[in-house]
Amino acid sequence: IEMFCGCTELTGEFSFPECTGNNGGGAWFSGCTKIESVKMPLMTEIQGSSFNNCSNLKYVEFSKDLSFISTSAFSGCISLGGDFIRAMLNPEITQLGSSNPNSIFNGCSSFDGALEWNFPNLASTNIVGESYFGGCTSLQKVVFKTYVYEIREKAFCNLAPGAEIFMHPEPVK
Repeated sequence: IEMFCGCTELTGEFSFPECTGNNGGGAWFSGCTKIESVKMPLMTEIQGSSFNNCSNLKYVEFSKDLSFISTSAFSGCISLGGDFIRAMLNPEITQLGSSNPNSIFNGCSSFDGALEWNFPNLASTNIVGESYFGGCTSLQKVVFKTYVYEIREKAFCNLAPGAEIFMHPEPVK
């Protein structure tokens, strides 16, 4: 928990090839404004605030079996591009956020292109939480391939000018 939290002078690339499961309680690199790359190829869960405000983070690598991304995990990661975020958001995810889900990718202004909401395995958190993608000012399109139970306040606030959102055609159960 909070292993490198607040280390504002910590720079470079970090690789944890043997770490499996989850990263404990989270906030590993929270506030490390100069790190650029983190590789955890066996990590299947990302806990809350793990990379919060890592403003120079450009590259992340996690397991293809990533199943859980918690609240504020990447909030404020303004340099993290769409390709890396889309790679994390695979259809196998079973939980986004926690009991009060919010701000997972809030302020990720380099999240460009399109977001495809395609999570057929989401359990109790089948909602788009408060400010999940707020401030993603380069995000141009959101397509819901699976339905959600709720879209909360500021979930998509301040997307790219002219951004489009396409809802799932089936009614919510």
